[in-house]
Amino acid sequence: MTPVNRPFQLTPLCIFGISFLAQQFFVPISCVWSVLNLTVLSTLKSYIEKNFEAIFVLTVLVAVALINYFIPHKVAFLDFYYIPVLLSAFYLGKRNTFYGSVLCVFLVVIFIFIKPDSFYVGETKFDLFFNISTWAWFLILTGILFGTLQEKFYKEQLTTLKFNEQISIGERIQKELLLGVPPRKMEGIEIDAVTIASQRIDGDFYDFYQHDKGILDILIGDVMGKGIPAALLGAATKSYFPRAFMHIQAASENRLPQPEKIISDVHTNIVENLANLESFVTLIYARFDLPNSIMSFVDCGHTETLHFQASTGEIHMLKGDNMPLGFSDFETYEQQNVPISPGDIMLFYSDGVTDAENQEGEYFGVDRLSDNMKQARDSSPTDLLDYLIKQIDAFCDGQNYSDDLTMVAVRIAEMNR
Repeated sequence: MTPVNRPFQLTPLCIFGISFLAQQFFVPISCVWSVLNLTVLSTLKSYIEKNFEAIFVLTVLVAVALINYFIPHKVAFLDFYYIPVLLSAFYLGKRNTFYGSVLCVFLVVIFIFIKPDSFYVGETKFDLFFNISTWAWFLILTGILFGTLQEKFYKEQLTTLKFNEQISIGERIQKELLLGVPPRKMEGIEIDAVTIASQRIDGDFYDFYQHDKGILDILIGDVMGKGIPAALLGAATKSYFPRAFMHIQAASENRLPQPEKIISDVHTNIVENLANLESFVTLIYARFDLPNSIMSFVDCGHTETLHFQASTGEIHMLKGDNMPLGFSDFETYEQQNVPISPGDIMLFYSDGVTDAENQEGEYFGVDRLSDNMKQARDSSPTDLLDYLIKQIDAFCDGQNYSDDLTMVAVRIAEMNR
């Protein structure tokens, strides 16, 4: 018998075989190809983002080279090469700018060999050589000069940025270590504080220690100097006071130690360190005993405390006789007592307040501070400090502060007995 061809019976088998091969080989290959495409695109994108400046400068150079190649009278357009060279100096630094300027010269030399007639404008070969050489040297030197200036500027910017970052960290540390938080809900007293640093970080510090039975201690100090060293010394000095308080209290059967005892203990522990650092600290330690209507304070060479007496409407200056911490090993610290009554205001401040200068070199002074305090005597401590800062700003009239400004305002209120 003659065999009969059955092509249509083989077709399903062929289709099945092709489908099987496609599943086994072509689908995995397409997946691999998709992954490779994604990887290549991702790598390319990353490369472009990382080297965008170099790619941009190279693109400009290619554009300038193409313009210079296709136009006649090429000498007239040689200065176009300054564009990519200056861009390279701005983005890529001195070294890459040098290479780029040499590449520009190399391209022009190639163009001279390819189309020498386009570079002649009624000149001899010597004139052309002289002009091209002069242009090339100026191009290379310009690139090196601007690249050097840009690198110097970048380094200065980087140094400034790092310094500002350190200063920012220092400011946060200062707020945590140097500046205490006034108690907001203590009966019989209202308090607020403000500090404005002349160099963003300063050596002024203050803190508040609230005790039982309506007693509050306030510490405000000023370290000689400015900047980070003064801030570090201020933080170290401030840290001695809680330790001195606990040490004396533990030795006296938990009785509340007097301010003069606390100051003496701190001075004993810190005087040698201050002497070695050739520095000193002025401060005042004040205790408000609200039930007994007395403020006890030890003044260690600090500025006078302004005391507004509500009963008389007058302002008195409270000043002690003790020297700053670190002046003498044999200093004996003594406290003074002042009666207080509801409506009284105490203003503690650093010498940066009274030493603030205007454009004529005149100081703000304690008299002007006292007069402004009397003007705002009916204000809350917060409003009083805001008012005083505005008056100092207006007096200075845009002048930068020569020293740190710190103020603590305390108003005595009625107590429920």
